[in-house]
Amino acid sequence: MPAQEIALFLLCLPTLAYQYLLLLSPPQAGRILIQLADYAPTHFSLSQPPHVVDYSCRLSSRGNMAELTGRGAMEEVQNDKYSILLPTYNERDNLPIIVWLIINYMDKSDYDYEIIVIDDGSPDGTLEIAKQLQKIYGSEKIVLRPREKKLGLGTAYIHGIEHATGNFVILMDADLSHHPKFIPQFIKKQKSENYDLVSGTRYIDSGGVYGWDFKRKLVSRGANFLTQLLLRPGASDLTGSFRLYKKDVLKKLIESCISKGYVFQMEMIIRAREHGYSIGECAVSSTQKFLVQQHITTSKHQANKQLNSKQRQLFLTQPTTSNVRSEFNIDLCRSLISADIPLYKLKNKVFREFLEKYTQHTIPDESTLRKTYAPSIYDETIQKIRDEIKDSSIWVSIDETPDKEGRLVGNVVIGLLSEQYSERILLHCDVLEKCNNKTIVKLFNEAMGILWPKGIMYDNVLFFISDAAPYMVKAGQALSVVYPKLTHFTCVAHAFHRVAEVVRDNFPKVDLLISSVKKYFSKLPVELTC
Repeated sequence: MPAQEIALFLLCLPTLAYQYLLLLSPPQAGRILIQLADYAPTHFSLSQPPHVVDYSCRLSSRGNMAELTGRGAMEEVQNDKYSILLPTYNERDNLPIIVWLIINYMDKSDYDYEIIVIDDGSPDGTLEIAKQLQKIYGSEKIVLRPREKKLGLGTAYIHGIEHATGNFVILMDADLSHHPKFIPQFIKKQKSENYDLVSGTRYIDSGGVYGWDFKRKLVSRGANFLTQLLLRPGASDLTGSFRLYKKDVLKKLIESCISKGYVFQMEMIIRAREHGYSIGECAVSSTQKFLVQQHITTSKHQANKQLNSKQRQLFLTQPTTSNVRSEFNIDLCRSLISADIPLYKLKNKVFREFLEKYTQHTIPDESTLRKTYAPSIYDETIQKIRDEIKDSSIWVSIDETPDKEGRLVGNVVIGLLSEQYSERILLHCDVLEKCNNKTIVKLFNEAMGILWPKGIMYDNVLFFISDAAPYMVKAGQALSVVYPKLTHFTCVAHAFHRVAEVVRDNFPKVDLLISSVKKYFSKLPVELTC
């Protein structure tokens, strides 16, 4: 056989051996590989040809069965586990969301992981929420390592590492500023070059920040620029805290760091460069820490909240939650409601001081009156209406009007049909989701149910008065089926308006004359138009 053919055969021999092993069952392949390992020279090593199918045999110890793992034929594979550290403080609302997102993305990627929650004695009950999550997802996935009080972010990481069972550690915030969808990208990046750490960066490729004002962006950019200029850290984003570390690397870095607070994130990268650790970067997008939660604590939101509370039309049918009652408070509440003085007027400093000066009583705030006293006054008023109406015949009028917040509020007004004059009574009002015949019918029936709670007296409702809107006409037709003696009256002004519309459509010259006269009078001086 020529020398070239022999050389070619020897080169192909490893490939043929690999292909032969792939045809064997795992036990057979394992026994053969163990025998080859016994007789092969210690300096001899095989490297997988590039065209071999991506399967592998993993050997643990002599005599154990070979196991197909899909990582390369002769590669010894280690089962990586990722410990995700979540330091928390007052994250009651955010924790269930971030945990669900982490589990969703990690399970999809089929990674072995654990979530370690380090709560620093949050007063909002974050730890209780974490315990509920542990019951849902299991103690293997959710590991709780709380501390008695807030001791700082750096010490929280140290505390978490001590209880981490993974060989990789992922640091991220629990306030939803770091999205867990980037974690699989971190892992893929780390495996590509076996990086010691992978840092999320907002300043390369598709990375970015959302929800930040100009000042915060300027500070972040400035800090990174100065650090790059002076220290040459070899990373584009030093202030970010979304990172993946090898566990032993992270331990050494934390032990060597002397900074406290969030500054130590920058020092970690600098120390990593000093120790010669390799750093990979993965583009991430970061959002302002839970925008809604931050916004509601601002002075602007509180001012708008107070303004809206003055404008909002509140109803008196809210259930009471307190049994503590004061005779003065109930008389005050009754007087204000009877005089049509909104309860929020008690926030007026001058009015409040006037009442306190001449009544010698402490004036309660609006919420106290509304929650504790207004419902009972509402019940008393409704009972008086029932006692007055009893089983008499009535007329009903419905109209809707928008409040200052743009909500459509339907108002139901009733009155007695008798020879003597009777006052109009506002029986019921409610917010309408839509303004159509169905909502009007529903509002009408609800009002009659309030008036006659033991059973609606359908024969006693004789007149329904409303405007001539098409949906009101349809509502009247529908109600007349249920209320047999009901007659629907529409507004005379609306009737004239309808006539005017017909005239305008059928007589265009008359319409032109009227519009011209209107324009003429609108241009006259105010004195002449009065």
